[in-house]
Amino acid sequence: IKWGIPPEKIVYSPNGLEKSHYGSTHRNLPEAAGAHFKFGFIGSILPQKGLEVLIKAFNSIPEDKASVEIWGCTRTLPKYTAFLKTRIKNKNIKFMGRYENKDIGKTLSRFHALIIPSIWYENAPLTINEAFIFGIPVIASNIGGMAEHIRDGENGLLFEVNCAESLRNTIMRIINREVKYEDLQHAFPVVKDIRDNAAELEEHYIQLIK
Repeated sequence: IKWGIPPEKIVYSPNGLEKSHYGSTHRNLPEAAGAHFKFGFIGSILPQKGLEVLIKAFNSIPEDKASVEIWGCTRTLPKYTAFLKTRIKNKNIKFMGRYENKDIGKTLSRFHALIIPSIWYENAPLTINEAFIFGIPVIASNIGGMAEHIRDGENGLLFEVNCAESLRNTIMRIINREVKYEDLQHAFPVVKDIRDNAAELEEHYIQLIK
C-alpha cells in the first residue's frame, strides 16, 4: 500500500497445512518447577536460520534443567553442520538429523517449546503454524513474520534477533518459572487446512477470470 498498490487488489491469505500429519500424538507437559524442559528446532541447517545463536545461548543453560534437539538435514551444508558441532559445549544440544513431513506430529511431540532463532526476515514460517496446531509455544527472533505471528507472553516469547544472551535469558525465564509455561498456551490462532486453502485460492482465480 505504501508503494501505491490499491488496497482492494491485495488479498491476505495465510498458508494452510496438511493437518492429517499431526494426528492425536500425546505430548507430556512439564508440571512442576524444576522440571527438565525440552526445546526443539525444526528447519534447514543454514547460516540464516540462527543456529549459531541457539547453540551459543544453550551452552550456558544448566544441563540438568533443559535440553534442545536440532532437527534438519545435516547434508545440505555438511561443512557448516560440522562447524556448528564444534561450537557445542553443552551435552544436551543434539543434532537429530532429517525428519519426514508425515512425521511432524511425532517430532513436535518431543518438545515443550519450539525455538526459531532466524537472523533474517522470515515471511510466514510454516514451523510456527505447525507448532500452533499442536499447541506448542514458540520462542522466536523479534523481527519479520516471526514477530507478527507470535503474541509475546501468550502463545510464545520473543527475543532480540541475533543475540544469544537475549535468547538465553528468555529460555531461563521459562526454566525459572518467571514466565509460567501454562500461560504460554493461549491465543493459538486457527490454522487453515490445506484443502480450505486450495479452495480459497481457486475462488480468487475464478473471481479474477470473471
